[in-house]
Amino acid sequence: MVLPACLVSLVGQPGLGSDRRQLSGGRDGKLGKVKTATAKVVQLLEQQLERQNGTSGLPLRPTEPRTGILQAALLKEASVPHKISAKAPVTSRGKFALSTGAWYMNDEYVRAHGGNGTRVCPPKHHCGYKLDKKLVSCLAKLFAGHTVTELGAGVGLYQQAALDTGNVLSWTAYDGMPDIETLTQGRVWWADLSVRQEARIVRSDYAMSLEVAEHIPKEYQDNFVANLDLANRHGLVISWSRWGSKASGHGHVNPRSPAEVREIFRVKGYYEDTKASSALRHCATFVFLKETLMVFTRRREDSEIRS
Repeated sequence: MVLPACLVSLVGQPGLGSDRRQLSGGRDGKLGKVKTATAKVVQLLEQQLERQNGTSGLPLRPTEPRTGILQAALLKEASVPHKISAKAPVTSRGKFALSTGAWYMNDEYVRAHGGNGTRVCPPKHHCGYKLDKKLVSCLAKLFAGHTVTELGAGVGLYQQAALDTGNVLSWTAYDGMPDIETLTQGRVWWADLSVRQEARIVRSDYAMSLEVAEHIPKEYQDNFVANLDLANRHGLVISWSRWGSKASGHGHVNPRSPAEVREIFRVKGYYEDTKASSALRHCATFVFLKETLMVFTRRREDSEIRS
Protein backbone atom coordinates (compact mmCIF):
# COMPACT_ATOMS: atom_id res chain seq x y z
CA MET A 1 0.00 0.00 0.00
CA VAL A 2 1.43 3.37 -1.06
CA LEU A 3 0.76 6.57 0.85
CA PRO A 4 0.42 9.92 -0.95
CA ALA A 5 3.78 11.68 -1.01
CA CYS A 6 2.41 14.44 1.21
CA LEU A 7 1.87 11.93 4.02
CA VAL A 8 5.14 10.04 3.80
CA SER A 9 7.02 12.54 5.94
CA LEU A 10 4.30 12.44 8.59
CA VAL A 11 4.27 8.65 8.78
CA GLY A 12 7.99 8.67 9.48
CA GLN A 13 7.74 11.00 12.44
CA PRO A 14 8.19 9.51 15.94
CA GLY A 15 4.88 8.74 17.59
CA LEU A 16 2.87 8.90 14.38
CA GLY A 17 1.35 5.96 12.62
CA SER A 18 1.27 3.78 15.74
CA ASP A 19 -2.16 4.89 16.94
CA ARG A 20 -4.69 2.73 15.09
CA ARG A 21 -7.66 4.71 16.32
CA GLN A 22 -6.46 7.94 14.79
CA LEU A 23 -6.03 6.83 11.16
CA SER A 24 -9.15 8.36 9.71
CA GLY A 25 -9.26 11.56 7.71
CA GLY A 26 -7.99 15.13 7.39
CA ARG A 27 -5.79 17.28 5.19
CA ASP A 28 -2.99 19.82 5.58
CA GLY A 29 -2.60 22.82 3.28
CA LYS A 30 -0.87 20.73 0.60
CA LEU A 31 -3.35 17.86 0.75
CA GLY A 32 -6.10 19.65 -1.15
CA LYS A 33 -5.01 18.16 -4.48
CA VAL A 34 -5.05 14.60 -3.13
CA LYS A 35 -7.90 14.77 -0.61
CA THR A 36 -9.93 12.01 -2.28
CA ALA A 37 -6.92 9.70 -2.55
CA THR A 38 -5.99 10.44 1.06
CA ALA A 39 -9.46 9.49 2.31
CA LYS A 40 -9.31 6.19 0.44
CA VAL A 41 -5.84 5.44 1.77
CA VAL A 42 -6.96 6.14 5.32
CA GLN A 43 -9.92 3.80 5.01
CA LEU A 44 -7.77 1.04 3.55
CA LEU A 45 -5.16 1.48 6.28
CA GLU A 46 -7.75 1.31 9.03
CA GLN A 47 -9.48 -1.73 7.54
CA GLN A 48 -6.16 -3.50 7.11
CA LEU A 49 -5.04 -2.78 10.66
CA GLU A 50 -8.38 -3.88 12.10
CA ARG A 51 -8.19 -7.18 10.25
CA GLN A 52 -4.73 -7.69 11.69
CA ASN A 53 -5.80 -6.76 15.22
CA GLY A 54 -9.15 -8.53 15.09
CA THR A 55 -10.94 -5.51 16.56
CA SER A 56 -13.27 -4.56 13.70
CA GLY A 57 -16.44 -2.89 14.91
CA LEU A 58 -15.29 -2.32 18.49
CA PRO A 59 -15.41 1.31 19.65
CA LEU A 60 -12.02 2.43 20.87
CA ARG A 61 -11.21 5.27 23.23
CA PRO A 62 -7.65 6.24 24.16
CA THR A 63 -6.73 6.74 27.79
CA GLU A 64 -5.00 9.97 26.83
CA PRO A 65 -5.18 12.32 23.82
CA ARG A 66 -2.90 11.25 20.96
CA THR A 67 -1.99 12.73 17.61
CA GLY A 68 -2.44 10.51 14.56
CA ILE A 69 -1.14 10.91 11.04
CA LEU A 70 -4.04 12.92 9.67
CA GLN A 71 -4.64 14.82 12.87
CA ALA A 72 -1.06 16.01 12.51
CA ALA A 73 -1.86 17.07 8.94
CA LEU A 74 -4.81 19.11 10.16
CA LEU A 75 -2.74 20.66 12.93
CA LYS A 76 -0.19 21.64 10.32
CA GLU A 77 -2.97 23.26 8.30
CA ALA A 78 -4.17 25.06 11.40
CA SER A 79 -0.69 26.46 12.01
CA VAL A 80 -0.84 28.41 8.74
CA PRO A 81 -4.40 29.84 8.69
CA HIS A 82 -3.41 32.69 6.40
CA LYS A 83 -3.06 30.19 3.56
CA ILE A 84 -6.68 29.11 3.81
CA SER A 85 -8.32 32.35 4.92
CA ALA A 86 -9.60 33.12 1.42
CA LYS A 87 -11.61 29.89 1.33
CA ALA A 88 -12.42 29.71 5.02
CA PRO A 89 -13.28 33.20 6.29
CA VAL A 90 -12.10 34.01 9.79
CA THR A 91 -15.22 34.78 11.83
CA SER A 92 -13.34 36.08 14.84
CA ARG A 93 -9.73 36.40 15.82
CA GLY A 94 -8.17 32.99 16.21
CA LYS A 95 -11.13 30.84 15.05
CA PHE A 96 -11.31 29.60 11.48
CA ALA A 97 -12.50 26.68 9.37
CA LEU A 98 -10.19 23.91 8.15
CA SER A 99 -10.49 22.24 4.77
CA THR A 100 -12.63 19.46 6.28
CA GLY A 101 -15.22 21.98 7.51
CA ALA A 102 -14.12 21.63 11.14
CA TRP A 103 -13.39 24.67 13.24
CA TYR A 104 -10.03 25.36 14.80
CA MET A 105 -9.34 27.73 17.69
CA ASN A 106 -5.84 28.95 18.45
CA ASP A 107 -4.52 29.33 21.99
CA GLU A 108 -5.30 33.02 22.18
CA TYR A 109 -8.93 32.43 21.19
CA VAL A 110 -9.34 29.62 23.73
CA ARG A 111 -7.92 31.78 26.54
CA ALA A 112 -10.14 34.72 25.58
CA HIS A 113 -13.26 32.55 25.59
CA GLY A 114 -13.06 30.63 28.83
CA GLY A 115 -9.96 28.45 28.55
CA ASN A 116 -7.75 27.92 31.60
CA GLY A 117 -4.57 29.19 29.95
CA THR A 118 -3.20 25.74 29.06
CA ARG A 119 -5.27 25.05 25.94
CA VAL A 120 -7.91 23.27 27.96
CA CYS A 121 -11.60 24.18 28.01
CA PRO A 122 -12.83 23.16 31.48
CA PRO A 123 -16.21 21.44 31.86
CA LYS A 124 -19.20 23.75 31.31
CA HIS A 125 -17.03 26.57 29.93
CA HIS A 126 -18.31 27.73 26.54
CA CYS A 127 -14.93 28.56 24.94
CA GLY A 128 -16.66 30.38 22.09
CA TYR A 129 -19.54 27.91 21.57
CA LYS A 130 -23.23 28.53 22.27
CA LEU A 131 -25.74 26.49 24.23
CA ASP A 132 -29.52 26.80 23.92
CA LYS A 133 -30.43 25.92 27.50
CA LYS A 134 -34.16 25.68 26.90
CA LEU A 135 -33.59 23.35 23.95
CA VAL A 136 -31.50 21.07 26.18
CA SER A 137 -34.51 20.34 28.39
CA CYS A 138 -36.58 19.35 25.36
CA LEU A 139 -33.80 17.21 23.92
CA ALA A 140 -33.42 15.46 27.27
CA LYS A 141 -37.13 14.56 27.16
CA LEU A 142 -36.92 13.41 23.54
CA PHE A 143 -33.88 11.23 24.27
CA ALA A 144 -35.03 10.08 27.73
CA GLY A 145 -33.96 6.53 28.48
CA HIS A 146 -31.84 6.33 25.33
CA THR A 147 -28.24 6.72 24.20
CA VAL A 148 -27.04 9.54 21.93
CA THR A 149 -24.10 10.09 19.57
CA GLU A 150 -23.42 13.72 18.63
CA LEU A 151 -21.39 14.66 15.56
CA GLY A 152 -19.80 18.10 15.49
CA ALA A 153 -20.15 18.60 19.24
CA GLY A 154 -17.65 21.43 19.67
CA VAL A 155 -16.49 21.38 23.28
CA GLY A 156 -19.42 19.23 24.37
CA LEU A 157 -21.82 21.78 25.84
CA TYR A 158 -24.97 19.86 24.86
CA GLN A 159 -23.40 16.61 26.02
CA GLN A 160 -22.69 17.97 29.49
CA ALA A 161 -26.02 19.78 29.87
CA ALA A 162 -28.08 16.79 28.70
CA LEU A 163 -26.26 14.34 30.96
CA ASP A 164 -26.79 16.68 33.91
CA THR A 165 -30.56 16.22 33.52
CA GLY A 166 -30.19 12.53 34.32
CA ASN A 167 -32.63 11.61 31.54
CA VAL A 168 -30.13 10.38 28.95
CA LEU A 169 -28.38 7.03 29.42
CA SER A 170 -25.18 8.07 27.64
CA TRP A 171 -23.99 10.78 25.25
CA THR A 172 -20.97 10.15 23.03
CA ALA A 173 -19.61 13.31 21.39
CA TYR A 174 -17.30 13.76 18.40
CA ASP A 175 -15.79 16.80 16.71
CA GLY A 176 -13.42 17.38 13.81
CA MET A 177 -11.13 19.85 15.57
CA PRO A 178 -7.83 17.93 15.46
CA ASP A 179 -6.90 18.41 19.11
CA ILE A 180 -10.42 18.38 20.55
CA GLU A 181 -9.55 15.54 22.94
CA THR A 182 -6.82 17.66 24.52
CA LEU A 183 -9.02 20.75 24.54
CA THR A 184 -11.88 18.93 26.33
CA GLN A 185 -9.74 16.55 28.41
CA GLY A 186 -11.29 13.59 26.62
CA ARG A 187 -14.95 14.54 27.00
CA VAL A 188 -15.24 14.88 23.21
CA TRP A 189 -13.56 12.42 20.84
CA TRP A 190 -11.93 13.32 17.55
CA ALA A 191 -13.33 12.21 14.18
CA ASP A 192 -12.94 13.75 10.73
CA LEU A 193 -16.60 13.88 9.72
CA SER A 194 -15.72 14.51 6.07
CA VAL A 195 -14.54 10.88 5.84
CA ARG A 196 -16.66 7.78 6.45
CA GLN A 197 -15.98 6.48 9.94
CA GLU A 198 -17.35 2.94 10.03
CA ALA A 199 -14.71 1.75 12.50
CA ARG A 200 -14.75 4.70 14.87
CA ILE A 201 -18.16 6.17 15.51
CA VAL A 202 -20.13 4.63 18.37
CA ARG A 203 -23.66 3.73 17.32
CA SER A 204 -26.30 4.93 19.75
CA ASP A 205 -30.10 4.89 19.77
CA TYR A 206 -30.16 8.41 18.34
CA ALA A 207 -27.75 10.76 16.61
CA MET A 208 -27.62 14.56 16.75
CA SER A 209 -25.80 17.23 14.77
CA LEU A 210 -26.53 20.93 15.21
CA GLU A 211 -25.28 23.56 12.75
CA VAL A 212 -22.54 21.32 11.36
CA ALA A 213 -23.65 20.06 7.94
CA GLU A 214 -23.49 23.49 6.27
CA HIS A 215 -19.77 23.65 7.12
CA ILE A 216 -18.95 20.35 5.41
CA PRO A 217 -17.75 20.93 1.82
CA LYS A 218 -20.23 19.61 -0.76
CA GLU A 219 -17.81 16.97 -2.01
CA TYR A 220 -17.87 15.37 1.45
CA GLN A 221 -21.61 15.67 2.09
CA ASP A 222 -22.31 12.00 1.34
CA ASN A 223 -19.61 10.94 3.81
CA PHE A 224 -21.04 13.17 6.52
CA VAL A 225 -24.58 11.88 5.99
CA ALA A 226 -23.26 8.30 6.01
CA ASN A 227 -21.64 9.00 9.39
CA LEU A 228 -24.95 10.23 10.79
CA ASP A 229 -26.59 7.08 9.48
CA LEU A 230 -23.89 4.96 11.13
CA ALA A 231 -24.33 6.79 14.43
CA ASN A 232 -27.97 5.84 15.11
CA ARG A 233 -30.34 2.88 15.37
CA HIS A 234 -33.67 4.67 15.42
CA GLY A 235 -33.37 8.27 14.25
CA LEU A 236 -31.62 11.62 14.45
CA VAL A 237 -31.96 15.32 15.22
CA ILE A 238 -30.28 17.77 12.87
CA SER A 239 -30.19 21.48 12.11
CA TRP A 240 -28.79 22.28 8.65
CA SER A 241 -28.58 25.99 7.84
CA ARG A 242 -30.12 27.27 4.64
CA TRP A 243 -27.95 30.38 4.69
CA GLY A 244 -24.70 30.49 2.72
CA SER A 245 -21.48 32.26 3.64
CA LYS A 246 -22.59 35.60 2.20
CA ALA A 247 -25.62 35.65 4.49
CA SER A 248 -24.05 34.14 7.58
CA GLY A 249 -20.35 35.02 7.43
CA HIS A 250 -19.61 31.82 9.34
CA GLY A 251 -18.09 29.50 6.77
CA HIS A 252 -21.35 28.05 5.46
CA VAL A 253 -20.08 26.36 2.29
CA ASN A 254 -22.96 23.89 1.90
CA PRO A 255 -26.34 25.37 2.92
CA ARG A 256 -29.50 23.32 2.29
CA SER A 257 -33.20 24.14 2.43
CA PRO A 258 -35.49 22.02 4.64
CA ALA A 259 -36.92 20.41 1.49
CA GLU A 260 -33.43 19.42 0.38
CA VAL A 261 -32.61 18.01 3.81
CA ARG A 262 -35.80 15.91 3.79
CA GLU A 263 -34.87 14.44 0.43
CA ILE A 264 -31.30 13.70 1.52
CA PHE A 265 -32.55 11.61 4.43
CA ARG A 266 -35.54 10.14 2.60
CA VAL A 267 -33.24 8.31 0.22
CA LYS A 268 -31.29 7.03 3.24
CA GLY A 269 -34.42 5.44 4.68
CA TYR A 270 -35.78 8.14 7.01
CA TYR A 271 -38.98 10.16 7.28
CA GLU A 272 -39.43 13.41 9.15
CA ASP A 273 -41.34 13.33 12.41
CA THR A 274 -43.00 16.69 11.78
CA LYS A 275 -44.62 16.81 15.22
CA ALA A 276 -41.28 16.30 16.97
CA SER A 277 -39.58 18.79 14.63
CA SER A 278 -42.22 21.41 15.41
CA ALA A 279 -41.89 20.81 19.16
CA LEU A 280 -38.10 21.26 19.12
CA ARG A 281 -38.33 24.39 16.99
CA HIS A 282 -40.87 25.86 19.37
CA CYS A 283 -38.61 24.97 22.29
CA ALA A 284 -35.45 26.52 20.83
CA THR A 285 -34.54 30.10 21.69
CA PHE A 286 -31.86 30.67 19.04
CA VAL A 287 -33.42 32.00 15.84
CA PHE A 288 -31.30 29.84 13.55
CA LEU A 289 -32.42 26.69 15.38
CA LYS A 290 -36.07 27.72 15.35
CA GLU A 291 -35.93 27.64 11.56
CA THR A 292 -33.77 24.59 10.91
CA LEU A 293 -34.30 21.89 13.56
CA MET A 294 -35.62 18.62 12.14
CA VAL A 295 -36.25 15.19 13.64
CA PHE A 296 -35.94 12.13 11.42
CA THR A 297 -37.06 8.60 12.24
CA ARG A 298 -35.59 5.52 10.62
CA ARG A 299 -38.14 3.39 8.79
CA ARG A 300 -39.37 0.63 11.06
CA GLU A 301 -37.95 -2.30 9.14
CA ASP A 302 -34.50 -0.68 9.03
CA SER A 303 -34.72 0.31 12.70
CA GLU A 304 -35.53 -3.27 13.68
CA ILE A 305 -32.47 -4.49 11.80
CA ARG A 306 -30.26 -1.98 13.65
CA SER A 307 -31.66 -2.90 17.08
